[in-house]
Amino acid sequence: MALVDLSIGPDVIPPDWTRVGPLVAYRFDPSSGTGHGGLLVYHWCEHRLWAGRAGYDADPAFYRFWAPAGVGAHELVSVDPLHLEPSVYWPDCCGLHGFIRAGRWVDA
Repeated sequence: MALVDLSIGPDVIPPDWTRVGPLVAYRFDPSSGTGHGGLLVYHWCEHRLWAGRAGYDADPAFYRFWAPAGVGAHELVSVDPLHLEPSVYWPDCCGLHGFIRAGRWVDA
């Protein structure tokens, strides 16, 4: 899973993605090998939980990007609109946590 163009920001997503919330989008890439037909969920990450760690570069541009995640361990309840169970959580980078239900992001 490659990272996407770092020059884009949270307000811009590639045309083959579907946005479910201000900081969360998804797409299907059957070649990704991530399960559920290649479903990848992306979140705009600023790695705020890394601040203060040894080796952390204070340049925020280096740590802000759309980060992909496979969700093969989740139950795919519906494709259209997208619905995953349980919640989606990124505890190691930014702490974003919520649900994707009825094609919408709901904060946990």
